[in-house]
Amino acid sequence: MGSCGDNESQWQNLGLHTKQAGMQNNWWRAATILEVSPRDFKHTPDLGLSGLTALADSLVDLVVPGLEAWLLTSVLASGSDPYGRDVRNFCDVDPRVGTQHELRQLLGQSRARNHRVLLDVNLACTSQYHPWFQESSRSADSAFASWYIWCDPRSDGTPPNNWLLPGGTSAWVWF
Repeated sequence: MGSCGDNESQWQNLGLHTKQAGMQNNWWRAATILEVSPRDFKHTPDLGLSGLTALADSLVDLVVPGLEAWLLTSVLASGSDPYGRDVRNFCDVDPRVGTQHELRQLLGQSRARNHRVLLDVNLACTSQYHPWFQESSRSADSAFASWYIWCDPRSDGTPPNNWLLPGGTSAWVWF
């Protein structure tokens, strides 16, 4: 449920690899890594130019001495959260930043410059529309029930505790 099929081949189809032979496990400790949000990077939808395409086009002119890797944030398909924290699909690119083809192009251009590309993948942040959440909400006996915090309201109908979201509203929502 909620998987990408054969995970390794799905990621390889995107040009991503979860492991590389001979890669040092701690290369990132001393690396210069530039964090970029494709959602904000020269995004010009009126010209048909996605954030990923704009970023790939900028690699030619963007010179950062010692740069070894890019950390791309908010790339995965998500809902309305501006930072991509409500992921709907961990195996697809958010159409607001581009396509899988554009991500492949960016990966290829980065490889040509000997830059690694890291994707910010936070498995704890799923949308209410993600299959894991949908399955979890169906039943307390669901295989995914323990993946989320489910709690009944107090007897007076108020939230079970004082957890708040940024902005001061209750973190609790009942479906």
